[in-house]
Amino acid sequence: MTHRLNWIVFFLSAVAACRDTEFISTGCRADADCGEGECRLGTCFVVAAEGEGEGEGEGEGEGEGEGEGEGEGEGEGEGEGEGEGEARCGDLAPWVTGTRPSSTQLSFAAGEQNVSVPTAPSLVVGSQATLEVFFVNRGGGGVGPRIIEVIDSFNIFLFDGLLWSCFYGTDWQCATGPGPAVGSWTHVASVWDGATITLFINGVEAGSTPFNGPVNRSGPGDQSLKFGNGWTLIDGFNGDIDEVRISRVARYDSSFSPVTRHCLDGDTIGLWHLDPAEVVGQVAHDESRHAHDGAISGSSWVTVP
Repeated sequence: MTHRLNWIVFFLSAVAACRDTEFISTGCRADADCGEGECRLGTCFVVAAEGEGEGEGEGEGEGEGEGEGEGEGEGEGEGEGEGEGEARCGDLAPWVTGTRPSSTQLSFAAGEQNVSVPTAPSLVVGSQATLEVFFVNRGGGGVGPRIIEVIDSFNIFLFDGLLWSCFYGTDWQCATGPGPAVGSWTHVASVWDGATITLFINGVEAGSTPFNGPVNRSGPGDQSLKFGNGWTLIDGFNGDIDEVRISRVARYDSSFSPVTRHCLDGDTIGLWHLDPAEVVGQVAHDESRHAHDGAISGSSWVTVP
């Protein structure tokens, strides 16, 4: 009983907007595990929505604070709100350019190694999007080694000495920047604001191109989201990947300072920290409420003390 009460107190303190809740059970991963209830922080609750509140979204997992934007809080019981902008997830450490963001990452050795996230309606980007990832390139790999890709939709990849990010509507439109040095950790953010794709490398704008959208999601073949490879599995990436986040908003419009761990908020479509502690078997856990977990195929963990 004490354990259950502690879970309830922890859950209620994490929710930004006050809601009436009723405990059901523990051990869930998604809402489907809770029948008519909702899965929050691994615990099933029945949540009574209060209509349209002003809930200021908190960051799940790392959630020590509230989102900066205005939350629509339509009684979905997330406590995330629909706020724009980065959530305050406590005192996140600034990233030092060129260094690894954390002690553990997933390593890819080209070939067919990849993380594959099944396609889902909640993975479809709307009128804006931001793709973010840390990676280190160790050279070699496929013709155009893919870091992130959904075929005929969007991607981030290396080709001809450049770093590329492309979105597909009726044709590909790509922003490019200088390819990072082999062996040097890099943060990349590809931001589409509805009119322009802007590529930020280590927080600095590197290139842009017009793109009015909408983003296509009816391409050929496997429509799953892939890390470390493309849908044909011939564009294998040789290096390490960490901290993948996809958002439904344009997060950056000018230079910024990346932090070592991406934060979860109400605008997060998917967030994969790629930490072994968050992996069950060969499944990479998505921290967002959408539960876009990915199957790990052939990739291995790299841990540095």
